[in-house]
Amino acid sequence: MDQTPKNSNVSPQRPPLVISFCATHNDRWIFESVFPGKRNGYFLEAGAADGRAASSCYLLEKKYGWTGICVEPNDAFFECLVKNRSGSICENMCLSGETGTVTYIEGSDDTISPYLGGIKENLESYKHQGDEVIRLGKEVKKEAISLRDLLDRYDAPDVIDYAAFDIEGSELEVLRTFPFASAKFLALSLECDSTIWDPITELLTSNHYVEVKNPFNTDMPWERYWLHESIAR
Repeated sequence: MDQTPKNSNVSPQRPPLVISFCATHNDRWIFESVFPGKRNGYFLEAGAADGRAASSCYLLEKKYGWTGICVEPNDAFFECLVKNRSGSICENMCLSGETGTVTYIEGSDDTISPYLGGIKENLESYKHQGDEVIRLGKEVKKEAISLRDLLDRYDAPDVIDYAAFDIEGSELEVLRTFPFASAKFLALSLECDSTIWDPITELLTSNHYVEVKNPFNTDMPWERYWLHESIAR
């Protein structure tokens, strides 16, 4: 399979149909390029933060009637998430390779950025400058859930339109243990460090995903995009 990212059929010079809530313009990519004008879709947003600022799915929910699941382990963010995303299922836990309890490094404005936090062992193994995040953050025990168990818990559809992962080094372990034959994500965005680009690409291409470009995000290469081959064009 050709692994070269494919161009979108939407020109970045085209006047926007939506005003993005995230710097990566993932919401615009989904609404204008992948599923033009689609309403009432289903999403998963892992690492949802406060659910609004920098959110890939806030606009989809609030303006276009999408529903889905938001996961956010940071307690301060989660308090805001449940207020900002009343139409979503919200879980205050870590998404992990397996269900159980993990050591979570929580950031805050007083320690390190609240956007920088994750499962300790994955920060150590996969995250650029993960040691610094661990040193400055707060170590807490946190409930964790696997991706398959999360979808089963809420009887999520077998075909999910869009899944956004921003989980600070845990992307590979979460997807590596997922039984891809059991569910299909039509579109994926992952914020991931270069240390896991190759294994992530190998994993996803072997499970029928094609890497593509988001034409509205040209200067943030750590954000990567895939479509299931059934809708890639």
